[in-house]
Amino acid sequence: MANRIEAGSLVCFARRKVSGQGIVLQRVRNINEYTGFDLTHAWRMLHDREYPQYRFSLESKWSPRDYMTRMNAIRGWESEIYSKIKDINPNVSKEILQAFWDWNNCWSKRYNGPCLSPKVDFCCVRWFKAPSDFGSVPAWGYRGNALWVHSKSLKNV
Repeated sequence: MANRIEAGSLVCFARRKVSGQGIVLQRVRNINEYTGFDLTHAWRMLHDREYPQYRFSLESKWSPRDYMTRMNAIRGWESEIYSKIKDINPNVSKEILQAFWDWNNCWSKRYNGPCLSPKVDFCCVRWFKAPSDFGSVPAWGYRGNALWVHSKSLKNV
């Protein structure tokens, strides 16, 4: 269904109790091409322990202090990537990059198995009827806002 979604399509979330309703303002099928930067490689360097160029030591113990050091390094590296992308393509919005990092940090990591490939297909949707956050009540943060979401989580209305 995501193949038929274009700018101007009426969409809702596919797997929510309250699916909502919104209109697609913009679709980016491949964020790597859109930004001119290989975000897939950068994401895997930061999160995929089986990736050959993983930036963190596999032997280190995971204490809370090490965890915060690692998270601060990731946030710093994400902002460094953003500044590089702004040099390449000044029209790229920070919101789509933040959606890329947030979505993939939530859904592409597997703690008990292999890391999944990061998602690169996103739509900017202005929500008129708010969808739920997996509950039975519409979430307040969606209504009237234009938010970037992964295209495969949407379906045409």
